[in-house]
This record gives sequence, structure tokens and C-alpha cells, in this order.
Amino acid sequence: MQQADSWVSIFISFVVIAMVILGVIIALATTSYKAKKEEAYAVFQSALKALTKDPTNLDLKVAATLAGRQYARYSGVGSSETPRFLYDEAAITNDINTAIERGTPNVAAPVLLSPDRNREERLAELHDLWSKGLMTEEEYADHRHRILSEI
Repeated sequence: MQQADSWVSIFISFVVIAMVILGVIIALATTSYKAKKEEAYAVFQSALKALTKDPTNLDLKVAATLAGRQYARYSGVGSSETPRFLYDEAAITNDINTAIERGTPNVAAPVLLSPDRNREERLAELHDLWSKGLMTEEEYADHRHRILSEI
């Protein structure tokens, strides 16, 4: 009987030690996961800031999308088979579109195409906006073509 109690005591000790070790492993994994999530968030925010500064750069848009997806992986909840993301593709797209809008200057096209102004004035204003970097070469060419085609 005493030998059986001894084996039970040893078994319980092993179970307790195994539970403590498992708890330490889980705590370390959780800390590492949190750090990776915070790092992914910082990278995503940095990519969005870069995109805001250069909203027409396709490479920056791709980088922001990939960084957003990496952040989404760390923001997920649920099993690996059916993840439920707290931060999903729609949220990533919204953030990227907002960054692009923040970085894109507003050009008042109706003023440039206003019929009560002559073509010379509108072309001069158009050239002024383009020379200040407030519109792209393509936008400049498009508006210039519209103004000149009103003959």
C-alpha cells in the first residue's frame, strides 16, 4: 500500500511539473506573438505613411497591402481552419484608400472647365497647378486636351 501511495505521489509530482512547464511555454509563446503583432502593426502604419507621401506609387501600395495582411494574420481569432480576422481585407483596403486620399491633392476640375472663363485663362491656371506639382502629367494632359477640344 505504501508503495502505491509513493507511485501516486510521484505521478502527481510529474503532472504538476508538466503543467508548470506547459504554462511557461504558453506564456513565452504569447509574449512572442504579442511582440510580432505589435511589430506587424508598426510596419503597416509605416507603409501607410509612405503611401500618403507618394500616393501614385504602385510599389508602395503593394507593400502596404502585404504589410496589412501580415498584421491581419496576427490579429486573427479562431482556429487555423476557420480564422475570423479582426482586421481583414476590407479594413486593409480602407486604410490604403485613406492614405492615398490624404496624399492626393485636390484639383478643382470644374474651375478649370468653367465656361465663363476663356481658354487662355484656364490653360494658364492649369499650367500653374501642374508646375506646382498639384497634378500629375496625365491629369495635366487630360485637362489640357479637354480645354483645347472646346473649339
